Amino acid sequence: SSAPSCAFPSHQLALRRHCESVWADWVQDKRRRGDIALSSMSYLSGAPSVDAPHASKSVALEIPGLRLFLDVVSSDLLRRLEDSVERWLTAGRNGRLPGRTYSAPPAIFAGRNQSREMIQFGVFTHSNRIELAADVLPLPPVLCELRDALVARDVFGELEPPTTCVVNVYSKGCWLPPHVDNPAFSRPFATVSIGSAQRILFAPPGCMRERDRQSVDALDETVAGDGPPNGGKKIGVPAPWTGTGDFVGERLAVELPVGSCLRLAGEAADSFEHALPFMTERRVSFTFRRLSPEYDERLREVQREKQRLRQDKIARKRAQKIEKRERSKRRRIAAGSSASPGTAQDAAPEKSGASATASATLNKTFKKSIPLPEALAPATTNAARDLERRGVRMVYDAVAQQWDGTRYKAWPRVVEWIGKQPRGALAK
Repeated sequence: SSAPSCAFPSHQLALRRHCESVWADWVQDKRRRGDIALSSMSYLSGAPSVDAPHASKSVALEIPGLRLFLDVVSSDLLRRLEDSVERWLTAGRNGRLPGRTYSAPPAIFAGRNQSREMIQFGVFTHSNRIELAADVLPLPPVLCELRDALVARDVFGELEPPTTCVVNVYSKGCWLPPHVDNPAFSRPFATVSIGSAQRILFAPPGCMRERDRQSVDALDETVAGDGPPNGGKKIGVPAPWTGTGDFVGERLAVELPVGSCLRLAGEAADSFEHALPFMTERRVSFTFRRLSPEYDERLREVQREKQRLRQDKIARKRAQKIEKRERSKRRRIAAGSSASPGTAQDAAPEKSGASATASATLNKTFKKSIPLPEALAPATTNAARDLERRGVRMVYDAVAQQWDGTRYKAWPRVVEWIGKQPRGALAK
């Protein structure tokens, strides 16, 4: 269906009254059924407030495809999510998260608070663009548990659970301009809110805009301290967004309580932009999405290519190690052959471009003994015997008692060789 007409400020009062009327009818109907009771929490800006329905209930909002699920996070899971976020932030800020799992706000956006810190699992996005080649971590166990809780509440279907999650950490004063999530993500997608209750605004494309400068200055005078830092003044950043995070022209304003989940599908996801006005307190959101089948296959292809490149890198390192060992062997062979020219031809390995052939040739060559260089050869036979006695026999005699206590049997080949010698023979 086509997007509704734009609600500019001149029509906001009538639109708000209509929304309040729809909301009041919904509240009265639920009160008659005993599902809810009045309290101080408001889910629709300017509408009567209601207590959170039972865990199995959800609120269908005015825009088709927009639904608010309440109390999807248990107190225990909420505590573990908060602890995990702090650990991820500390690791990301210190460069201990792999790849691009952690993203700090870009400088051009941070100067006007138009961003947040992000921890991305499953796939990386930058300025609403998907970068399949970027390395990020998969979903950790605590987020898998939260995903399963959303599936149990029918936020997502059992056959198509979300595969990615973006953890958004908004500091006080941060905001996001109107946008539509990348269509490469399947619908529906959903966001879970913790930290503080904040608003999200919806409007048809092009209808929502920032409040003009005079209104902003007046707002700063009347509610000093409640607006964004720097009094809403931009810091060397060009138009159109001045960094106030204060919007007009929204069709619907929804307050997101702590522990709630807002699901977007249909018109709410594709025909309406959504924006986040400046945060009055710190807020953390977990946005769960699933790549479309086409992009999911492309992601798998990228992952397969990465795996192939990793295997090629390992193979290259192994080949380099083999080549290094072969060069070392060639140097030793050359050193041993220099004293005996007759053996040079036998010692020199065959030239071949294949590492396996060269390695086999070297192994075959090393089966032959290498002559001792003349510089190291003893002057007389008696000197050779004395060298052997001091360098070999005395060492074995010194360690014989210790080795005898640690060996439970003789080496089989030694026993076999001794058995072939005549009785009383002297082994040299």
